[in-house]
Amino acid sequence: MLPEALKHNAPYRALAGWRTRRSLQRRLRALNLEGKFDPDLKRRFLRGERFGAAEIEEKNDLVWKELLDDCVSGEDLEMMLTHLDEESRTCLEVGCGGGRVAIAIAQTGRQVTGVDVSGEALTHARASAAELGVEVEWRKAPIEELPYPDASFDVVTCCHTLEHVQDLPAAVAELIRVTRRQLIVIVPREDAINEYSTDYHFQAFPTSDALAKAIPLTDHECFVARVSNQQWQGEYIFFAGRVERAP
Repeated sequence: MLPEALKHNAPYRALAGWRTRRSLQRRLRALNLEGKFDPDLKRRFLRGERFGAAEIEEKNDLVWKELLDDCVSGEDLEMMLTHLDEESRTCLEVGCGGGRVAIAIAQTGRQVTGVDVSGEALTHARASAAELGVEVEWRKAPIEELPYPDASFDVVTCCHTLEHVQDLPAAVAELIRVTRRQLIVIVPREDAINEYSTDYHFQAFPTSDALAKAIPLTDHECFVARVSNQQWQGEYIFFAGRVERAP
């Protein structure tokens, strides 16, 4: 084990950073994402820079051309489906990606709309829905500016999306604003933002309390669970809350 003093030594930190960057380059090459994933984006964010919707769309479009990964497809998807408000009829899936969650909800008989900032992701979503014969309305929009009136949907779901947002309070406020009855959120459990990982995560939720505190709904359940599926293996945090509306 390295002495604590060595960990704070500048040459050691430089060497560790170089090795980590080389490891990231190898992972990007293995995923066929070299030149399509911007490894500097999170570093810029951590230095305080913020990005417009056009740049975020462009970055995600490049990734979606090579990597079809909705993340939610195992026990976490089943958990979400079993928690859906039984009386709900309309649902908005925010950050729908390739459409797996939106399609699965539509297959329960609900009217579903899927929203994502990436037009490339929505192209895959439309193709998947058409192949399965499932009707879903797809629309391109950022989570911070959802193009719907207040309380438009009985249920709003948001799976593996909040970790990608730059302005967490703004994103959460929009989710609650368009929700009539129930909000369901799934995020990966992460101790911190990993500067050298192959993702565009700008937020980290180390505990269920961290996620619950970010979503100001008093009537909720929030817990950590483990998932294993084709996309990834790890722990996720599940949140399901009720939105109180005046009669």
